[in-house]
Amino acid sequence: RAAHSPSCKPPNSTPQPGAPWACATRLPEGQAKSRIEDMGFKNVSGLKKDAAGVWRGKASQGGKSMNVSVDFQGNVVGN
Repeated sequence: RAAHSPSCKPPNSTPQPGAPWACATRLPEGQAKSRIEDMGFKNVSGLKKDAAGVWRGKASQGGKSMNVSVDFQGNVVGN
């Protein structure tokens, strides 16, 4: 689920409503993985940047496997 951001702003530490935002990101894969892990996810795998500029992959949290994403602002979303 990617919404359209009114503008591309630098990463921030507070997740924003509507994340993940579509916007070309310069966030390297290693930093995207670190952001996901910092949010308590484990076993991060399969990270790929989609056409909207959002990193998407798989991870686990609380024993459950789920999809995760990281947008250009560093917002991490698991579902």
